[in-house]
Amino acid sequence: MIDPAKSPRSIPPHSGRHYGWTVLLAQCLLLGCASGPAVGRPPAPDPGRPSATPVPSPAATPSPSPTPARIDFAGRIRPLLEEKCTPCHFPGGRMYDRMPFDRESTVRILGAAMFTRLREAEDQDLLRTFLAQSSEENEPQHAP
Repeated sequence: MIDPAKSPRSIPPHSGRHYGWTVLLAQCLLLGCASGPAVGRPPAPDPGRPSATPVPSPAATPSPSPTPARIDFAGRIRPLLEEKCTPCHFPGGRMYDRMPFDRESTVRILGAAMFTRLREAEDQDLLRTFLAQSSEENEPQHAP
């Protein structure tokens, strides 16, 4: 049976049990409202009011991007391969006779297959850029 002295209806509204939940609920609501801007779409701009952020004029042309520096095999690629693939693919290593990584021609022939040895994204990006630059320079030039 329910003891009428302990039933929820007999507890005054400002007793410790109800008061604690009320304070906690109020704090959650206040923190939720004060946490920052609402997530969703930004408000639509008022057409009669000038924009706070300047809009670039359509006549403005973007500046050309700088030409990336040429990646040199001896200066950038070979030291990377020496760090990752020594001793096997360099003089004296067991794979050197079949796949010498100290030769630029071997790296160009293997191409993307080199990514199995270079697992870090920045190393792969460097090699990918090197291979793209090499292939662009080796393509025959067509006269217009």
